[in-house]
Amino acid sequence: MPAAIEHLYKIMEGSESDIGYIYAQMEYFGHKTGLFPSQEFCPKALAKGNYISVTCLFNKAKFLEIGGFDRGLVAREDWELFIRFWHQGVKGELLSEPILKCRKHKEANKIRFNTQKYLVET
Repeated sequence: MPAAIEHLYKIMEGSESDIGYIYAQMEYFGHKTGLFPSQEFCPKALAKGNYISVTCLFNKAKFLEIGGFDRGLVAREDWELFIRFWHQGVKGELLSEPILKCRKHKEANKIRFNTQKYLVET
């Protein structure tokens, strides 16, 4: 959405020192409509499942301080990052308006493949 980063940045500027990332709502359109099930930051809920969509703006210093994404993971690396943030006393803050639209297509047969063969050592 226009001005999405500006909205996230304004919240980050005015946030408490323990806030490491701002996330927002994501709105589906197409075959599926509605909002991604984001919610206000809650460590207990986050431990059970990832409710944070791809709409994050990170505090760079805090992101680098905890080591960024774990490149050894092939899935759910974002969720693991949010848990690691929490263990360091860093929280997220929700912008409750949608700033991203995500088209959902009618589900076809799901294709599975082995992601291990696509990993590259660095």
